[in-house]
Amino acid sequence: MPARSVLLAVFFAVVATMPSAGQSVQVDAEVDAYTIGSEDRLTYSLRVQGAALEDINTPDPPATSNLVLVDATPATEQYGTSQNGQTERVVTFSWRYRPMRFGAATLEPVSVRIGGQTVTTSPIEVEVVPQSERTGPPPSGAPHARSDTAAPPDAESLISEDDLFIDVTPTETTAFVGEQVSVEYRLYFRPGIRLRQSRLAEAWEAPGFWREELEVEEPPRPDDPEAAYRYIVIKRVATFPTRTGSLQINPLRVQTEATPGLGMASSDQIMPMQRTFEDVLLSSGPVSVTAEPVPDDTAPPSFDGAVGTFRWHRSNIPDQVEVGEALMMSITVGGTGNLYAIEPPALDLSDHVDVFAPRVDTDFDRTASRLHGTRTFTYTIVPRAAEDITIPALTWSHFDPDTESFVTHETEDASVRVVPRTDDTGPPEASRETVSSADEAEPSSDWGAWGGLALLLGGGLGLGIVGVWAYQQWGAALVAGVRRSSDADTTSTDGTSDRAAASSPQTADNDRAATPAMRKAQMHLDTAHHALRTGASADFYRALERAVVGVVATRLNRSPNGLARRELFQVLEARGIDRPVRETTQELLRACDQARFSPSTPSHDSQLAALDAAHTLILHLDAALPSPSKEASI
Repeated sequence: MPARSVLLAVFFAVVATMPSAGQSVQVDAEVDAYTIGSEDRLTYSLRVQGAALEDINTPDPPATSNLVLVDATPATEQYGTSQNGQTERVVTFSWRYRPMRFGAATLEPVSVRIGGQTVTTSPIEVEVVPQSERTGPPPSGAPHARSDTAAPPDAESLISEDDLFIDVTPTETTAFVGEQVSVEYRLYFRPGIRLRQSRLAEAWEAPGFWREELEVEEPPRPDDPEAAYRYIVIKRVATFPTRTGSLQINPLRVQTEATPGLGMASSDQIMPMQRTFEDVLLSSGPVSVTAEPVPDDTAPPSFDGAVGTFRWHRSNIPDQVEVGEALMMSITVGGTGNLYAIEPPALDLSDHVDVFAPRVDTDFDRTASRLHGTRTFTYTIVPRAAEDITIPALTWSHFDPDTESFVTHETEDASVRVVPRTDDTGPPEASRETVSSADEAEPSSDWGAWGGLALLLGGGLGLGIVGVWAYQQWGAALVAGVRRSSDADTTSTDGTSDRAAASSPQTADNDRAATPAMRKAQMHLDTAHHALRTGASADFYRALERAVVGVVATRLNRSPNGLARRELFQVLEARGIDRPVRETTQELLRACDQARFSPSTPSHDSQLAALDAAHTLILHLDAALPSPSKEASI
C-alpha cells in the first residue's frame, strides 16, 4: 500500500460497541504511526472503554506480516476519561513490533473477550520505508529503543540488540490437553552479520509439556537483498500440554560469536579493517499456553485420551488359517497428535486362540513444521483348534481439536475359518539321525537374547543345573531310553518280546519311555535337531512345541491340536502338576512362540539351550502326568 494512501486512513479503527450496564463498551485498535523507518519500533494498542480490567480477558497480540513482535506480554494501563459529564474507565493493551523489510506490513484483527461477549477489531496496514526516507515525527518506539529493564549497551560493542535477536512463534496460545502446539525459534540478523560457534547457553525446558524435536535444515531467508532482516530457523519443536492451566515454555538462550557487516557501525564508532567477533548472549521471550481440558461429558466409551487429527485403519484379515499357524493383524493410526499416548486396543477372543502382545512400530516425519507420524500395532493370533474364530468389531475414538468434537472409527467383525494342520506322519529320514557327540559340543557362554532360558528352566525344575551341558546329559538319557524301548518292541528268538520278558528294575524304568507318546516326542526332537543344523529356525521351534505339547496331550487323552496355551496350563494345574514344572512349560512354550513369530532369529547357542531344556521338560512332564488307560497316537 503506498504511504500516501496509508496516511489518509483513519487513525482510530472503531470496531464495535456493545451495551453494558446502561453504557456502551467501545473497542478501538490503533498504531502510533502508519509509515515507519526500517529501524523504528511500531506500537500497536487496543483501547477498551467502558469496561473494568477484571472483566476483560487479556487478548493475544495480533498476527502480523513483515513485522516481528518485540514483547509478548502487553503493557497494560488503566485510567478514567470524562465525556459529557460522565467518567468512564479505559484500559489499553500495547505491544511493540520491529519491521522486517521494506514494503507493506499488516496487523491482523484481534478478538477481545469482555464478560460473555467477544469483539473483533479490523486489520491495520502500515508502510515500512528506508530509515533515511522516513518523514514526520518518529513513532513512540524510536530507533534503537530499549525496554526500561534492558542493560545499557556496551560503548565498545559494534552489535546492538536491533542487529541480532531471537523471535519465538507458537502455533497456538490456547490448546487442549494433548493437542499439538508447534513452537518455532528464528534468529533474525541484519545482512552482513556473520556468526560462529553458536550453541545453547543453558538447557531448554518446557515444564508441563511432552515434546518432540523437529528437523531444521533451512537456508537463511528471505533472499531479498533489500530486506531489513534475514533469519534462520534455529529450533522447531512440537509440544503437547500434559495438564490443564497456564503453562509456560522457558526462553531459549543462545550464546554465539558475531561480527558486524561493513557499514553497520554508527557515526561515533570506528569499523576495524579486520573483522573481530564479539561474544553475544541472545534470549527469546517465554511462551505462554493456556491448556484446557478435553470435554469429558460427551466423550464416547472408546475414547482413551487421543487428541489430534487422525486416520485409523485395520489391515485385511485372511479368510482361512491352519491350526497352530500365525494370523497377523495390524491396526495403524496416523496423524498429527501425540502418537506415543495411543495404546493398542485389546482383543477378546475365544479360549482356543492365543493372542500375543502386539508389536508396536512408530514412525515420525519430523521434516515439516508440525509433527506427523504413524503408529502400528501388529497382533499375532494363533488358533490352537480347528474351530472357526471371529475377530471382533473394533471401535476407537479421538478428540479433534480443530473441530472440537469426537471422531469415532469402527471396523466390522471378521470370520476366519480354521482348518486342521497339514501334518506329516513322521520326521524326514535325515532328521532321525541320532545326536552325535560333535553335534552336542558345549555352546559358548554368549547365548544371546534366548540363552538364559536354560538357566531359567533348570532353576524352575530344581535340578541344580548351572549350564546347558547338564541338559544334554538329560537329553542323552532320554535318547538312550527311547532306543532301548525301540529294541524292546522287537521280538526275541524264542517268540516272546523283550518287554514281556523284562523283570528287572532297569527294564521297568524303560516301560514309560517305550510308549508311543515318548517315541513320537523323540521323533519331534530329532526333527528339531535336524532343523537346528540346517538353520531352519521356524521348523526348529515348531518341532519343540510339538514334542512338549504332544506329551501333555497324549498323557491326558487329548488332541495336541486342540490345546490352546491357556487351556493347557489350566489342565496342568488341575492335574496337580507342581508349579515349577508348570512355569517351566509356560516359559519354554512362550519362547517357542516368540521365536517363531518374532522378526528376529535367536542365536544357534540359544536354540541349543532350548533343545536341551525341552529334553529335560519332557521327562518331567511324562513322569508327573497320570498314565491314560489307552494312549492315543499323536
